[in-house]
Amino acid sequence: MRILYFSNSFGTPTTTFIRNETEAFNKTDQIKYVCNFLYSAIKRPDYIEVIPFEETRIIKKIKWWLWSLDLYCDFKNTLFSKKLNSIINDFRPDIIHCHFGYEALMLLDNIDEFEKRKIIIHFHGYDATAMTRKNSYIKKLKYYLSKDNIHTISCNQYFIDKFKNEFHIPISNYFVLKYGIDTNYLFKPSEVFHYNSPYIIQVSSFAEKKGHEYTIQAFKKITTIDSYQNYKLILIGDGERKIELVNLVEQLKLQDKVVFLGILPPNEVAKYLSKATAFVHHSITDSTGDMEGIPNAIMEAMALNLPIISTIHSGIPELIQDGVNGYLVKEKDINHFASRMIDAIKKGSIPENRKKILTEYSLDLHNTLLSNYYKSWIG
Repeated sequence: MRILYFSNSFGTPTTTFIRNETEAFNKTDQIKYVCNFLYSAIKRPDYIEVIPFEETRIIKKIKWWLWSLDLYCDFKNTLFSKKLNSIINDFRPDIIHCHFGYEALMLLDNIDEFEKRKIIIHFHGYDATAMTRKNSYIKKLKYYLSKDNIHTISCNQYFIDKFKNEFHIPISNYFVLKYGIDTNYLFKPSEVFHYNSPYIIQVSSFAEKKGHEYTIQAFKKITTIDSYQNYKLILIGDGERKIELVNLVEQLKLQDKVVFLGILPPNEVAKYLSKATAFVHHSITDSTGDMEGIPNAIMEAMALNLPIISTIHSGIPELIQDGVNGYLVKEKDINHFASRMIDAIKKGSIPENRKKILTEYSLDLHNTLLSNYYKSWIG
């Protein structure tokens, strides 16, 4: 197969799942990845084509003003279109796979005779939640997603239902493709690792939708109980909100109980996960309307048998069944979240979680299902 991928960027830390996917397909198929910029911290793969989306300052200002008023959602750009179509015509892809709905519009608005191409728009989170506050964006999605030659892939069923029931988008064809994680590094024997206290752990960026402040406040409540006073909360990750979270920890007098470890390499993360008592991830809908798809970090914790405490949010209930392989509470319900932390500590290891990930959410399975989907469409 000849597969052309497209998104605004390639190689950023938050899109590792895209790199994993394309690296796998590069071994079995002919691929090309078109993007507007390449993340500077990675070596450029030979299948990458970078086409900057350049506009004059005045055009940018006008477009942003119209977008802010929800009057405009258009990406037509003569120079970008010329370069894009030249690559497409030379490569002659069987399938064009666009990651992220909003960024897919950049390609669709500039591709020649798009009705003659087999195109996939793949939704992951922000593009199916926060962006949908703009009517101009919804209008554009309705136009494109109603076309027979444009298929929709979503990381969860929640987004498909939202499009159909809330926005009445006439999706022509869709496929729910679960994320897949690389479990190999999780199961490699590691050096002996000990931590001086039992601990609960969260691994994620410090974005608002990750809900760290609610996790910290709930953790404060369990540390007031004698049986749990020696527990610690370990936070792996970083972001602009770290100062805010550090200040909250100080206000709650938890400096000796909440540990910020920063960003760690995967093998170090695996070591901390392997010795944790439970995994927390208090996902919320943030102030912009942004939501999770299904957090990969939850899957990685499940692959190591950890009990999960999370929220009834987006696609997470498709992964966690409350009271069976973890616990779910309403967003921002601190008291219930605290009580579920205690339940998870008591419950201990859940081998069913590892089995679920290996059979339903492995990277190999993800790639196989996607490959089969491509092939069935190409015919």
